[in-house]
Amino acid sequence: MEYQIDPHAHLGSEISRITADGLDEALARLVVLSDKSDFDTEIHEVRKRCKELRAVARLIQPELTKSYGRFDMCIRDAARKLSEARDAHVVLTTIEQVDIEADIETTGQLERIREHRVGVAAEALATLRNSQRHLRGASSNLREAGRISADWNVRDGFEALATGIAATYRGARKGLARLRRTNDNDDVHELRKSVKNLWYQTRLIELSAPSVLGPFATTLHTLSELLGDDHDRSVLMERIRSDRKRYGGKSAVQPAIRLARDQQMAIRSSALRLAATVLAEDDVAFGSRIRTYSRLTQDFGAEPRALR
Repeated sequence: MEYQIDPHAHLGSEISRITADGLDEALARLVVLSDKSDFDTEIHEVRKRCKELRAVARLIQPELTKSYGRFDMCIRDAARKLSEARDAHVVLTTIEQVDIEADIETTGQLERIREHRVGVAAEALATLRNSQRHLRGASSNLREAGRISADWNVRDGFEALATGIAATYRGARKGLARLRRTNDNDDVHELRKSVKNLWYQTRLIELSAPSVLGPFATTLHTLSELLGDDHDRSVLMERIRSDRKRYGGKSAVQPAIRLARDQQMAIRSSALRLAATVLAEDDVAFGSRIRTYSRLTQDFGAEPRALR
């Protein structure tokens, strides 16, 4: 689907188009999922569509009144039915990333952990592949979301979008301030969710000022990936600690945990610095700037292609 709002089109029509396209694509992937050899990739794509759809609804939340909560719950529940296999794969990928910097002692320990996690990931993937109940349930959730969104009546004009994205930006700034105070893994995850939503929503409105919002979206994506790498390492360490005996006990897993922790802190330092730049602007000023881009586009037309 074309995940961008045409600033010259009716907003309600654009929201309907993007939402319908996202739901149709996710449903189509679920229908043929059991026959796919690249099953994990397809699961990842369905979950991406779910995140994009939730970001659309969050952007126009003030326009949706009570239907927002029902729509968001349907999309969230669909994604959760597919999460176990995807999460197992992410843990396995994180082990491989950590292994790049390991010394000989730690490499051996990571290999033992990796072998076990390969089995866990394969089992989770096979369970989901063979469980039509989960796939049917996710499809049912998405179809219900489609019925809800079909009744949306979004008024025209950019104000709702500017208000929505300013609220997301404000939430990200609050999340960054909280993380600076606590340095807590859970707060990393919460900040990442806010930044990811801001990235999706910036992509949606990018055509109102592509020369500025395009690079901003790229930087937001970089930041969300850093925060994701940080979170993935905290999940890996949690998995190792929860099953120490399988890997030889506390003393045996400490080198692997220490390496993952060192990498996590280096990543977090980079993420916090980038976040300080990305979220430096006051949220009121940010909202005002976004509204100005829309007015300029309406008054003078789209930016020259050479600037995009």
